[in-house]
Amino acid sequence: KKSKANLMEVSEDNTKIRRNKEIPLPENTVESKAALEARTVYVKGFDNDSTTLDELLDYFNETNQNVVSVQMRNYSVGKAGEKQWKFKGSIFVTFKNKEAATEFVENKEWKYKDKEMIIKFQKDYLEAK
Repeated sequence: KKSKANLMEVSEDNTKIRRNKEIPLPENTVESKAALEARTVYVKGFDNDSTTLDELLDYFNETNQNVVSVQMRNYSVGKAGEKQWKFKGSIFVTFKNKEAATEFVENKEWKYKDKEMIIKFQKDYLEAK
């Protein structure tokens, strides 16, 4: 069995899991970081209180086969033992390739639960920050 993104494989008896051999771990180089940034998109406008990672993963897995990763952006409130993490209402979405990311950013009709979102490349977001 394989995961929806084909990144993971599960043995027939469901006792073992491993990374797909055809999708090796990327090297940690300046070039690979630039390539990752080029296919990662910033999306803002989600409900801060009710949005869950499971909900986002299900949504993107069902609507866009080119999504490989969704990262919720969080911030902490409180000190040490009482620290709580809160969702910022924005995510980073990584696509299989730059073309898929560009198509997503340029799709001005895209909405989440009928709500318009702020969508831009991660690089543009970080430069404006």
